[in-house]
Amino acid sequence: MKKNILLLPIVFWLILFIVEVISFFFQHPKPMYFRAWEYVLNEGKDSYYVPFQPRIFYNGPMTGDLLLVANFLPRKKDVRHQIFQADEYGFRNEIGTYGKGARVVLMGTSFVGGAQETQSNLISDLLTNKYKITTYNYATYPLQHFWEDARFVKKPPKYVVIVMNESEALQNTWVEVLVPSKTTHEVRSWKSHKQWMQNENTLDLSYNRITTVLKRFSIVKYELNKLYLTFINLIFPRSSIASNLVKLNTYDPSLDMLFWDSNSYDPRINKKAIKDTINTLKESQRVLKSRNITLIVAIMPSKTTLYYREYKDIDPQNESLYTLENAMEKNGIEHVDLFALMKSQKSLLYYKDDGHWNSEANRIIADQLNKKIQELETTN
Repeated sequence: MKKNILLLPIVFWLILFIVEVISFFFQHPKPMYFRAWEYVLNEGKDSYYVPFQPRIFYNGPMTGDLLLVANFLPRKKDVRHQIFQADEYGFRNEIGTYGKGARVVLMGTSFVGGAQETQSNLISDLLTNKYKITTYNYATYPLQHFWEDARFVKKPPKYVVIVMNESEALQNTWVEVLVPSKTTHEVRSWKSHKQWMQNENTLDLSYNRITTVLKRFSIVKYELNKLYLTFINLIFPRSSIASNLVKLNTYDPSLDMLFWDSNSYDPRINKKAIKDTINTLKESQRVLKSRNITLIVAIMPSKTTLYYREYKDIDPQNESLYTLENAMEKNGIEHVDLFALMKSQKSLLYYKDDGHWNSEANRIIADQLNKKIQELETTN
């Protein structure tokens, strides 16, 4: 009897081991993926030039990226549906988009890549399908990568549109000076996702890589964490849980809204940041013109600017984005003004549980870009 009792821990460990192995190899997609982004991201040998796995398709649930950081358990209404498709090159477009000829190449980070958006709600898809302006979504890679991409060296688009969040523009975390260069790189087209996996997917058998992957996809760890979140969310209200958030997160109980950049970004006027951004855009505009490409800029007000209690009601004259839009006008940078337009909207423009703006914001941005392009087509 004593020997049998001593064997119980070993039997229990073996059961957990078998569950881990089965779940690791046979669960697709993994329950640890809280949105398509984690599932489709390219971690292969060609990831320097290709953001997503070519020809991959995701059709499933997603939740906001700030819920996990905040230790909030997703409620039923927080679970949304997402379709995410990458084209034959590994960019977030329908397959065959490049072959149709791109009048517009759309640049940006995860906001443009649609981290929280289903495919049909992307700015690029709206421009292509609703407004008949063929648009190639180049998110999430920088302008320099586009400039050196052999596809667009051979066939430059008519317009490059940069859509970015206000904090990205004014903190210079993404927008960069485009440097003239004769360097080019080829982005390969793949016939199937399987073909890409066989050629570009990396098999790293180092100890650190293996332990990292096993921890990331441990079903036991996932279920225990889910149990913990269920317990604390059952016992405590969100406002109490939020008091333990990391410093860069703020929860507003009155709005039931999470903020990421409220403590790291101040939308009040910053003359140096505005000057730096204008200089960057002017230089990039000059370089693009050497290939007869017109630059168009659209800057979305941050979630902090629109909704955070400390900043949402300050005088526009004291806000950086308002001043930046005026500076773009004075410096001849083609752009759409989103500050006043977004401030006037009564509908919510950002997800409450996520740092990204929503499909309503995408609809407005696409509409304004369409008007701008039609205006430029008329005057030129």
